[in-house]
Amino acid sequence: HDDPAGALIRPEWLMFGPLFLRERDGRALVRKVLDEGRARSAVGTLPTLLLMIARDGAGTDQWTSAAADYGEAISLARELGQSSLLAVALSGAAWLDARQGRPGQSMQQATEALDLGAVHSVHLARVWAEAALGELALVSGDVPTAIERCTALLAWLGSLDFADPDVSPAPELVEALLRSGRRDDAAIIAARYADAASAKGLPWSRARAARL
Repeated sequence: HDDPAGALIRPEWLMFGPLFLRERDGRALVRKVLDEGRARSAVGTLPTLLLMIARDGAGTDQWTSAAADYGEAISLARELGQSSLLAVALSGAAWLDARQGRPGQSMQQATEALDLGAVHSVHLARVWAEAALGELALVSGDVPTAIERCTALLAWLGSLDFADPDVSPAPELVEALLRSGRRDDAAIIAARYADAASAKGLPWSRARAARL
């Protein structure tokens, strides 16, 4: 829709709040906006909306639909030349594939996401791609590599002063440290993560902290 001044309101931007807060009504709203975008042939808005829905699904038990949404977002972003969105969609898909134990596909997507992210300065793509590679190492049983990647990512996020526990690799790092017998180091990181999760106060981060 247009506002009284004639400036176009980007509907996908309105979705960030509800999805950040993980509101159930927000998910339905995104689907509604996506369907409206398809009906209006507003193709340019679809990759962002699909990315949001995919990310939300990947954080729940809707992995099958999330994979499909990531796939469509990637295809559309390629076709439309939306390189930054492509980088983020690829990194999100890589993360999901890592969690499902699909090393080849995850590695390929993460590598492309890192390359695109470096060219276009898309930090979020780097965060998700590095997280994917860390988790891929963890699920593959390569604990030393998992520790190395998660530690490096945690340090890099710290250098950016980006402390959102939802994207922190601390839980995966704690698990890797425990597998390597480094219980004391794991306890320190778990306690720091618990503080960050408590400060945010939302269920996803608090659940991850409780698991640690």
